[in-house]
Amino acid sequence: MSESINRNRIKLVSLICSLLVVTLHLGFEYFYRISSSSSFCNKLVYFFLHFIQHGVCRVAVPYFMFKAGYLYFLDFDGTFYSYIKKTKRRFFSLFIPYVIWNAINFLFTFLICSIPFTQKYVAVRQIPKFDIIGVLLLRIGYAPNLFLQYLIIFSIVLPAFYRLYKVKYAHLITIIVLILINVFVQNNDVYYGLIFYMIGIFFSINYKNLKFNFNISSLFIFVVTSLLILLIGHEHRIICAFEIILLLSFWFSIPLFPDKYPLKSDISFLIYESHEIIFMSIFKLLYIFTLKLICFVC
Repeated sequence: MSESINRNRIKLVSLICSLLVVTLHLGFEYFYRISSSSSFCNKLVYFFLHFIQHGVCRVAVPYFMFKAGYLYFLDFDGTFYSYIKKTKRRFFSLFIPYVIWNAINFLFTFLICSIPFTQKYVAVRQIPKFDIIGVLLLRIGYAPNLFLQYLIIFSIVLPAFYRLYKVKYAHLITIIVLILINVFVQNNDVYYGLIFYMIGIFFSINYKNLKFNFNISSLFIFVVTSLLILLIGHEHRIICAFEIILLLSFWFSIPLFPDKYPLKSDISFLIYESHEIIFMSIFKLLYIFTLKLICFVC
């Protein structure tokens, strides 16, 4: 691995991106609705919050997909022994947490739906109580595990095409075809996640042959691309292409981060998995409580 992009920096950036995922789902529009001020300062704050949420934060999920492909193939040699070693490691680092968090989500969903006044505010799907396979393996009702599900599938299937990845131009053509399919044919989360995972594989296999130019201009490109994503609209199909630029400019900016990780363990995965059922639910409940309090006082 390049000395500029070491594992400590990746852990730190992963922590930052997990916090960006939380920010992405916070819903700053709640604050704007509560505020009745239409002053320039208020509009400026509103624009800044939207720039962070719908611009900067758009790098978070692509980064995690990219990182997964990058780290998997960094020391992968295409042999069956290497595949078994990687699969065993992903079984404990991906599959087991995936099952555990699905179980936690099921219990949380069951409890939250048992509280009468929260049912109409918390967007959860009704889950059959005895559908164990659906609850533990199929990610019913829990959005963060959707991409984790894809990562598990990618880590099992994609190593079989290792020889293709070694052919640089064939790999690039495959990525371009996936982008075109996602933009012009069918825009869905599978193609979306696969694109960034494949880009991560490309950088992992070819990083020794790629000449990186790390400088402050990467941050400038990142800011400008975030602004363009905000202006175009994050739901537009072409945004996938801009998010690739956003991701790469962010990746090239990683050497600007400190190379000493402040925490002994990587908690980015914990934050990513727990944020929706813990942070977001607490936020929504506080928001509901605030509105009820205002109505009671007024």
